[in-house]
Amino acid sequence: MITRFAVFLILFFCGKASFGQLGGDVAFPFVFNAPSPRCMALGGTAITQKNRDLGLTYQNPALLDGQLHNKQLQISYSNFIEGSYMHMAYVSYATEVPKIGQMAGHIFVTDYAKLQGFDETGLPIGEFNATDYVFKISNAQKLNENLRIGGSVIFLYSAYERYVATAFGLDAAVLYSKKEKNIDAGLVIRNLGYNAIPYDEIRTGLPFEIMVSASKKLEHNPLRLTIIGRNLQKWDLTYQENLNENQEIDLSTGEVIKKEATFLEKGMRHIGLSAEFLFSENFHLIFAYNHQRRKEMALSVRGGFTGFSWGLSINVRKYQITFANGGYFLGKNAKYFSIQKKLSDFSKH
Repeated sequence: MITRFAVFLILFFCGKASFGQLGGDVAFPFVFNAPSPRCMALGGTAITQKNRDLGLTYQNPALLDGQLHNKQLQISYSNFIEGSYMHMAYVSYATEVPKIGQMAGHIFVTDYAKLQGFDETGLPIGEFNATDYVFKISNAQKLNENLRIGGSVIFLYSAYERYVATAFGLDAAVLYSKKEKNIDAGLVIRNLGYNAIPYDEIRTGLPFEIMVSASKKLEHNPLRLTIIGRNLQKWDLTYQENLNENQEIDLSTGEVIKKEATFLEKGMRHIGLSAEFLFSENFHLIFAYNHQRRKEMALSVRGGFTGFSWGLSINVRKYQITFANGGYFLGKNAKYFSIQKKLSDFSKH
């Protein structure tokens, strides 16, 4: 029911979505944060990797599968950037609901701890709290042996000092799987919604995004390769500030020579690549590369680990434990940890 409702509204209102520049034009940008270690290890976004990790269904509800996720509970934590005051916590649970199908609930909290406030003259006025919340309810339906659809209803709540904002949104997704060829392909349209209560009198849009992805598990080989295209609703994701970081001056006019990104560079800003080594059901090793993150966050003289990420997942006594490390700044990485358990195991003797 939720799935069909979300898909219908997404398709109906898709033409009204904002396709402008991502930065600065939308509220609630925290919805782009990776909720779980496996998502971070796969480059920040993962929509085609079918496995028991419940965190992946946050970004693609079509991945929700009763055979993989029923009665599963996942808890994840990240201090995001080492040494910062930003902390993220994610909790999700999936179960079968009669007459509705497989459902999952997600709570994703980003807390910035205590921040120092200042008045217009620069004088300190005391500390305040800042916290962002994402609440999702997801549902998936199997159409046939190869095709699944999924949808999520979203509620966003953001509180910075005395300023509060809320929004309602929808995600819709399609997943195509060819089991005999170990191929998965996905399409996700997410964050189409309405800013119900804005921070001030200016009502801004949600960070709408279209993503496509394809994964291939190699035959007689533990390697699964994935390519993903992000933010396909907007072709040029470059910023002049990044392109002109090393400024060149026109000697005849004295003006800065503006650089333009090449067609290839604009295309690569959408691309993410990942490789998973599925050595067994109990041990996975993951590596990924996010080109846009590297170009926007790395220093021009030294990129380091920025844009790259890695992670591992192990099963110990029916507990799935996952760790990830993602490069955002030189020498400062985002670290994630999660634990997942099937609750019905506790009732078994």
